[in-house]
Amino acid sequence: MSDDLVRLQSQWKGGCVLSVHDSVLVDNWLDYHCDHEFLANLRVYKLGGPVASMLSFDTPALTIFGTISSHVIEIAGELAQLSGFPVIIRPATEDPSVYCK
Repeated sequence: MSDDLVRLQSQWKGGCVLSVHDSVLVDNWLDYHCDHEFLANLRVYKLGGPVASMLSFDTPALTIFGTISSHVIEIAGELAQLSGFPVIIRPATEDPSVYCK
């Protein structure tokens, strides 16, 4: 176990458990397809993401951010077909990129 992880775990009190899930597969897919027309068009629909995430400890996924609608659900389905990963739709207010502007 790395020293950083031991130090971080020792800071948690009250029964909190730290669990980090990282998907290199999704990160690599996003890096390779970042200029894909479909991903560029997500901005046209005012959707944030996609960002690499994990559906579970062993299932990589993509997350998009926007208002749930039949159109956004359709876009999520198309992204899942294109990428081969499950797609999670989260509220637009949770988009981490809004903090980078």
